[in-house]
Amino acid sequence: MLDVYIKSNNQDSLIKAFYTIGEENLTEYIPLLLTETHDERISHNALFKGISVYQSKMLALEKISNLKSPCKLTYQYDSIIVNFYTNWAFNKDNFNKLIKNEFN
Repeated sequence: MLDVYIKSNNQDSLIKAFYTIGEENLTEYIPLLLTETHDERISHNALFKGISVYQSKMLALEKISNLKSPCKLTYQYDSIIVNFYTNWAFNKDNFNKLIKNEFN
């Protein structure tokens, strides 16, 4: 079911998927969380009201990495936060391992 939400273009479905990825610590989705990060569409669903697609990705990365964002995480895109988690992924070699697994 998670893949159905991820393939959707609906922000509520995407946010729900990224929330689940973070809660379940699904590290295989790290590359996905680091792509198309500029999506500031906001959910109007009661469960995720006011959360953007970008924000849900960064929250998932925060949970997976166990590293607090270097600055306040809001619904608006912030390259400092994206670069922080991108550097973490590359430094931990998570990203390279995941890319190899995805394409092999």
